[in-house]
Amino acid sequence: MSSKAVKQAIMNGDKAFKRFFKGLSQFPRYKKKRNQDVKCYFPKNNKTDWTVERHRVKVPTIGWVRLKEYGYIPKNATVKSGTVYQRAGRYYVSVLCELEEMETKLALNKTGLGIDLGVKDFATRSDGIVHENINKTIKVKKIEKRLKREQRS
Repeated sequence: MSSKAVKQAIMNGDKAFKRFFKGLSQFPRYKKKRNQDVKCYFPKNNKTDWTVERHRVKVPTIGWVRLKEYGYIPKNATVKSGTVYQRAGRYYVSVLCELEEMETKLALNKTGLGIDLGVKDFATRSDGIVHENINKTIKVKKIEKRLKREQRS
């Protein structure tokens, strides 16, 4: 067992007890090791621990892991730590990133906007734009029908 994993488990327990004593959550429950998914914690100690490229991430002791899609991790993000876990026979990587604050320029709009929520249409704006209810589309109806069939069997 990695020392980093033990350290992270102690930090998680400490956080759970602090939340309990502040009254934000219940008393922490003991979780058996055999009931947990495989988890590996990797804090970033130096620059070469976690490397993020266009479509892949370099995880310590594992190597390069391919991302499913490009753009999940922004280019200007600095990786702080990560977790590798297994669920349903697949491995997943969760990465904690820190982003620099980005300045957002909002246009000053002095006019108001009214929104009417309805039954037929989801929302109608005062400038005449109508947003339709996505639950009434053919695609959603087919997916719900398929879900009902799967739940029955």
